[in-house]
Amino acid sequence: MLLRWLKDRRGHKEVDALCERISNGAMVQEVMSFACPWCGAPPEIHFHPRGDGFAITCSADGTHFGRTVDTVNPPEWWKDYVGGEWLD
Repeated sequence: MLLRWLKDRRGHKEVDALCERISNGAMVQEVMSFACPWCGAPPEIHFHPRGDGFAITCSADGTHFGRTVDTVNPPEWWKDYVGGEWLD
């Protein structure tokens, strides 16, 4: 039980760190090379049409991780990943 909790905690920290790197202008190659800490699948990312936020999930199973993050300075490549269903 403790081992699983530690693995989950480490996995969520990895996802949080990725979100921070995206907010700080990470290159798309770095983001797409990220592997889900639970299954190894690549992320699925969608930016809001205004570029002021993004949603990122595990592409294989959205229950592994999912974050919605507000961002002031989206990375240069954000327009290639506009999509998703945003509630304004």
